[in-house]
Amino acid sequence: MTDERIDFSALDPTADGDRFEEKVERINAVVAPALAVRRASASVFGQVAGWWRPLLAAAAIAGVVSAATLALVEGPALESESEIGVAEAIGVPEQIAQWVRSEELPDPSELLIALEEPR
Repeated sequence: MTDERIDFSALDPTADGDRFEEKVERINAVVAPALAVRRASASVFGQVAGWWRPLLAAAAIAGVVSAATLALVEGPALESESEIGVAEAIGVPEQIAQWVRSEELPDPSELLIALEEPR
């Protein structure tokens, strides 16, 4: 082995500046259409358009699986009214919840009394 350094100057692409610039310009001209397509697809709308079909297919599969699951699974029978309803659970006075369920119109005085009652 020798301690002499290897001369790589023959491999330097920028040694002939004009020739190097000409190659760079030719390469840029050849790849310009492909770069334009990539730039267009790099936008938000391009990304969404690229994922449109796979997302639609995934949504369709999820819908079919959900529908099949709901068709096969039997749930408990729903009771018409339970002891405590959703309205009472969230703090709506019982009298107002009954008016809503029965579609009965209260007198304004009854409504004021029901709203003023402590919960």
